Amino acid sequence: MDPPSLNFKGEKMTQKLKKGDRVWLSQLGYKGFIYPDAESETLLRDVTAESLTWIGGGEKSAVSIPENAIRATGSLDKKIPVWIKR
Repeated sequence: MDPPSLNFKGEKMTQKLKKGDRVWLSQLGYKGFIYPDAESETLLRDVTAESLTWIGGGEKSAVSIPENAIRATGSLDKKIPVWIKR
């Protein structure tokens, strides 16, 4: 996965997402690019998401969240890319 976006101070750009927010999973697309999928999930808990500098999401932005934010048996250490409405 690509590194998260950094602000002008070199700090990771993050945002808070709330339990119950809708996120869209990622799918592999044309020439290996990753795009938002039609399938969505609901966040199981509040989470801090790290912004990713990916393009091609249309009205959605890519962020990285812990897997266990959308899967009860997911790992806290594994980060997955999902898409949120801008």
